[in-house]
Amino acid sequence: MGIAIESFKKGFDWIHLNALYTLFAVVFVANLIPFIGALLSALVGMAFLYPKIVSNYIKGSKYVSDPLGAFVATIIAAVFSMIASLFNWKQRNILYLQIGLFAVAVVLFLFAGLNIAAQYMSQSGVAASDLLGTAPVFILAILAMLAYGVVVIYNSIRYSQVLPLLFTATDDGQKALDMSWQMTEGKVLSLIGLNALVIALGFVISVLILAFSVVPFAVYVVGSLLTVFLTFVSYFATVNFFVALREGDGKKKSR
Repeated sequence: MGIAIESFKKGFDWIHLNALYTLFAVVFVANLIPFIGALLSALVGMAFLYPKIVSNYIKGSKYVSDPLGAFVATIIAAVFSMIASLFNWKQRNILYLQIGLFAVAVVLFLFAGLNIAAQYMSQSGVAASDLLGTAPVFILAILAMLAYGVVVIYNSIRYSQVLPLLFTATDDGQKALDMSWQMTEGKVLSLIGLNALVIALGFVISVLILAFSVVPFAVYVVGSLLTVFLTFVSYFATVNFFVALREGDGKKKSR
């Protein structure tokens, strides 16, 4: 957990970087625009903020002056990570497990649904005893789907470094998946810890925003301000975690 706590602390480093204050103001103003504020601030973050943060820690990183390239790289990372998390074709054993769990859940849900439909069609309604008889099948289906969800979360954690790898090491999405899997070996709990710390900060910020809810305009401005603050901390924390993993991976290879 040491790496998670240290990365989270470094998430506040941006406060000392005057060069980022302008971007903070831009993201803040974008976030204030009705209806599309969140989308605009996300676009600014992907195209301008993230590459600047990465370049602050890693020399020679890409897309600092190429916002379109940064945006495209972010989309590629999101697509590859999402698909590989849902069905991990890179790791065959995990893929077979996912297919098996998903298939079992679907079959059980269909069986239970068809059983209830058959009971309903053969009688004037579905008796409580019939529903109770089908309940174990539903429970098993839900458990299978929950197990599938746990595997998806595990995959998403292992592939969480695809984006910074596309900014620093490779242009190949498939290679970035392989590299991320290797880098995060043995670091799953640390990544969970980092995310937990960011979520905890988000909860504190939500409470602060709620405290301003009595004043409509104030809660809107303060809410946007604190949301952007959380975004900056999250970006810096995750990049610092990647830097720590990268340095650790480099030390392993040099041995």
